[in-house]
Amino acid sequence: MSKTIFFPVTNTGGAKYKIRAFQRLGWRVIAGDANPNAVGRFTADAFYPLPWRDNPDYFSHIFKIIKNEKVDVYVPAGEKEALWVSRMRDQFLDLGCTPTAADTHTLELTVDKCALFEFLKKETDIPLPRFRAIHTQEDFDQALIDLKGIQLCMKPASTSGSRGFVRIGDETPPDEIFNNRITHLTVSPNFVRRGFARKVMPKMILMEYLDDGDNVNASIIAKNGLLLFSSVHTRENMVAGLSTTGTIVKNDAIVEINKKIANVLHTTGFIMGQFIGNKLIEINPRWSTSIIYRSVNEYLMGIKVWTDEKLEIDPLDVAVHARLTYKRYYQQLVYDDQGAVIAPVS
Repeated sequence: MSKTIFFPVTNTGGAKYKIRAFQRLGWRVIAGDANPNAVGRFTADAFYPLPWRDNPDYFSHIFKIIKNEKVDVYVPAGEKEALWVSRMRDQFLDLGCTPTAADTHTLELTVDKCALFEFLKKETDIPLPRFRAIHTQEDFDQALIDLKGIQLCMKPASTSGSRGFVRIGDETPPDEIFNNRITHLTVSPNFVRRGFARKVMPKMILMEYLDDGDNVNASIIAKNGLLLFSSVHTRENMVAGLSTTGTIVKNDAIVEINKKIANVLHTTGFIMGQFIGNKLIEINPRWSTSIIYRSVNEYLMGIKVWTDEKLEIDPLDVAVHARLTYKRYYQQLVYDDQGAVIAPVS
């Protein structure tokens, strides 16, 4: 009997890959999205339009679908939803559904980058960039003094992906903006001060801007604080903060850091650390980019740590897995005004 998995956001770059991967394994895939024409509508076995996640009835819709479709596994999308789901885990389990959100303790720390860095600095010896938590303009001005002489960047303490990331320095000149594809803007200290004056600045983390060493993601598959599996892949050819190419590499130093992270957070689940060189720059506490190769399937591992199933990983597959490269690319989907697909998605 096949199992059923539910993805509530399926209009992202990796949605089709995950849907097809589980379908090939014999799973029935339920897709949802606030966009009624999300790619999940055309690739999953069933699709449900959903309200936006800030709608107070959001989880009423989710629970109804889980009950009606007899969903076995629910995969929350994004850090904030993962935290909500972790706090409601028993409600999902009462419906016979396993949510893949990491444990609540891990999520409560990792959704706030300032809290996470302050905790890791106090409790571990893992390498971190220099940083300051910024609540006010006074914090910002003092941090500029404390961190004088190093390149700086800043982003909201609670955000997803690269949203809100800026470098601090002289503002990006217009000729660069209008003649080049700028991944991240550089803004002046006065630009930031104007943001505080207008009361539009959220809590921020100001940190050392690192450009020495590979930019990599490193998966953490853990149960009760024990690291069970970790792979490291490069982040290359960035577009809007997302890497379009990456190669799995051997990096024992980062895997050892991940062991310490999993242990100190007492993590259960599948989360992702991001490093430049061997310094941790953030943790994304959700399912993230993963290359599936035979028995090496981090998405399945992220489910099995919650269902108490054994992780069966062939060492020979791991050896080959560590030489793989992924490449994200766009495909074209054509459908009519009734939603019928004219140019099928393979």
